[in-house]
Amino acid sequence: MFLYSIGDYTFTDIAKKYNKPISSIKYLLNSRGYTAKSKSELSRKYNIDSTFFSDLDSAEKAYFLGWVYSDGSINIKYNSLRISLKEDDRDVLEVLKNLIKSEKPLKKINVDKKRKGFENSKDQFLLEITNKDIVENLISIGLIENKSANISFPNLPDELYPYFIRGYFEGDGWFTDTDKTKQLGFIGSDEFIKTLQEILHSYNIKMNINKKGKMSTLTCGGHSNKNYKLFFNIIYKDKIELSLKRKYSKLFKFISK
Repeated sequence: MFLYSIGDYTFTDIAKKYNKPISSIKYLLNSRGYTAKSKSELSRKYNIDSTFFSDLDSAEKAYFLGWVYSDGSINIKYNSLRISLKEDDRDVLEVLKNLIKSEKPLKKINVDKKRKGFENSKDQFLLEITNKDIVENLISIGLIENKSANISFPNLPDELYPYFIRGYFEGDGWFTDTDKTKQLGFIGSDEFIKTLQEILHSYNIKMNINKKGKMSTLTCGGHSNKNYKLFFNIIYKDKIELSLKRKYSKLFKFISK
């Protein structure tokens, strides 16, 4: 599916590469929401700001990088960066797309809800960028393939940490509020979470690390809103246009109870 989605391969190309009947490849891809591409689509080139990540010198770049570190993935062989989210969160993909000045439309991926385990899944939208300079700059920052359990915290100017954390939290953070439990947290690699704890502690936000398999979680709990409000006010201190509106609204209600 990845080969097809990056735009350089047709059903026929993939069938030849893997020595499979084209009918089988077509059925597999169609069942996952992919449709045949026209010759014009395959040959089309889209403009983009290829220097976007060459210098991490703005809130916009730090916020985008937070999303890349949480829900993004790179493929070095194909010079691609991909972020896919459920259709309810399309708005933030449009924000990211506009920041990097990509002219390539978001791609809708229709989930086959007849497949076992996908009955309640929602369709998704994909932001896909194929650009060697962008991928190389992300690698120089510290991004790696298969990053989840191995990635380190990026080196940023101190004033940009809140925007990076905002993007990362919107992708891989959570909060919950029940009669018995109120909690806010992150998940990431051991090294990433340790550095994140230190940075949040510098803002007087107290959070605890717990090991979870190959990953670690960073959480603060309790029904007192002091830590939660401090966290919210730091990561959303300004530039609210850079946000996942659904999560921002729910977090605001969470800290207001």
